[in-house]
Amino acid sequence: MFDGNGRTGRLLMNWQRRCAGFPLTVIQVEERARYLDALDQGHAGQLLDLQTLVADAVERSLDLAGGGK
Repeated sequence: MFDGNGRTGRLLMNWQRRCAGFPLTVIQVEERARYLDALDQGHAGQLLDLQTLVADAVERSLDLAGGGK
């Protein structure tokens, strides 16, 4: 059973991004397994995979908003 903590965390992340003037970032459904693995590693103190996943999502969002490459 899922309790919504992931949705709440992503909502807070996007709220902070929006307040700073950045576009919203979406973790795509296809990345769910990668996201969950990255969260598990983050809980163990290894943040690189989670940071990379979020950075990839940010880049995708910027591309969609017309501000990327």
